[in-house]
Amino acid sequence: MQEQLWMDLANGNQINRHQVYDSLPARMRMYSERVAYYVQILYHSALDMGIYENDAKLSRERQPYVWESVKLFDIGYAAVPDFLKQKPSLTAEEHRIMERHTTDGFAIVLGNPVEEEFFSLSEEEKLIISMGMDAAIGHHERWDGRGYPNHERGSAAPILGRMCAICNAYDKQTSTRLYPEGMPHEFACCEIVRESGFAYDPELVRAFIEAMPLFKKALCRSRGHELGGES
Repeated sequence: MQEQLWMDLANGNQINRHQVYDSLPARMRMYSERVAYYVQILYHSALDMGIYENDAKLSRERQPYVWESVKLFDIGYAAVPDFLKQKPSLTAEEHRIMERHTTDGFAIVLGNPVEEEFFSLSEEEKLIISMGMDAAIGHHERWDGRGYPNHERGSAAPILGRMCAICNAYDKQTSTRLYPEGMPHEFACCEIVRESGFAYDPELVRAFIEAMPLFKKALCRSRGHELGGES
């Protein structure tokens, strides 16, 4: 699957994002869907607060498609060579290869359809593709311009990517992705607030602060699932 994906990306062939997503390890699909759920919370909070009300990519019309599109944010990892995923430290060149998961993810979500096929898609499907591409390409950009792949500063990065950056950081710290037992909700919140204006969009951090109780509730529910609690 991976070698075929490399060939398709290199040659601009059509790619079925559903097949690629399903090929991801179950653990990766689980955290991708958790992050997508957190972004739903943040998106709703930003809408209610009237943040970026002139940004067409933050709207009630797009809200129903947030989860389905944002869960694709890390789909580019399907193209990262397996040996790199296991290495505790990377060379500069290996870092560059790893960072390509953002642009590869953008291409995988787009899928390289022929023009006629793209225009025959439903408006909902076009929105999911567009929003998924924003999440994939933008989730490692930073507010201060020191992120990747495009080093976009401030609001130049797509808003879904900026939301993913916050929610992915929250999930990394509170789940077992970084720490054996996950850090407390309060620790993750403090880290995100501390990085406001540096790593993260300060306006979206305001929306995050407003939604902290909902993040904590979602985290508790997620941990209940992980421990075999109520469904």
